Amino acid sequence: MSITDCQMIEEIIAHIEYEMEDRIIFKQLKYLGLKCLPNLRCFYSRNCTIEFPSLQQVVLQQCQNMKIFSAGILNTPKLQRLQIIEAENGGYWEGNLNTTIQKLFKDMFHLVNLSTLRHIWKKNQPQVFSFRTLTLMEVYNCNSLRYVFTPSVVSGIVQLQKMEIKNCAMMEEIITMEGENDAAIDKITLFPKLNQLKLKNLPELTIVCNFYGNLIELPSLLKLWIENCPKMQTFVSNHQCTDMTASKEHEEMEPHSDILPFFDEKFPLLSCYSTLDLFDAFLVKQNILTFAFQME
Repeated sequence: MSITDCQMIEEIIAHIEYEMEDRIIFKQLKYLGLKCLPNLRCFYSRNCTIEFPSLQQVVLQQCQNMKIFSAGILNTPKLQRLQIIEAENGGYWEGNLNTTIQKLFKDMFHLVNLSTLRHIWKKNQPQVFSFRTLTLMEVYNCNSLRYVFTPSVVSGIVQLQKMEIKNCAMMEEIITMEGENDAAIDKITLFPKLNQLKLKNLPELTIVCNFYGNLIELPSLLKLWIENCPKMQTFVSNHQCTDMTASKEHEEMEPHSDILPFFDEKFPLLSCYSTLDLFDAFLVKQNILTFAFQME
């Protein structure tokens, strides 16, 4: 059974009051795929035993509101792996389907099509949300967001491995300093496990973070994508980085000089590429930058 691209569906089996089943059996079902169901909350919300004696594979994709499979008892004797497409881990299992879904979705954070959302976290209140186990973050089509993080929030996100932000019309920076105390963040290493970062279709983005000092350290970053971010002048602004806003004459004389601030000593895995060729320079000029370092 595969259910795909149903924007309004909230559960797979409807809860009807006069139908009081204590047990539901899907005797022959071997595959269950639930994809692109942004409002799906669960498979069945009633406290009822559901049996899947033949189920071998469950695949979930873009079901960001699904926190539990079923409120009742689940029997899946042949199921040993749940695949979450966004997780890129090939599968995961925590003993039963409910526990596995809770664990995996606790580690992933999706914000999709929230056109009026202005703040993810309240400033100076990072304790409201605890995402210490967060490994994946995706922000798509949030056209009122101007930034994603504050430094104090970032300090609590230590397991993040992949971040993708795209199609956010008002996004100006990824980490903002607005309302933050500089003294409180001067020794923070940001995103120690982040290995993939993708920024795409952000027409107002000028910078990833704009604050002074040796603050931006991405020691695990392996892959960086930047596409269609026409106002982005530098990756990070601090006292060690060169201002990338240069005169046209200087730009023509030194075509690589405006690229160097993207890759300095704060990105040790990326710094293995000490120079960029003319093709790389052309890609940056066209607002398409793909940069990767593969470990041998």
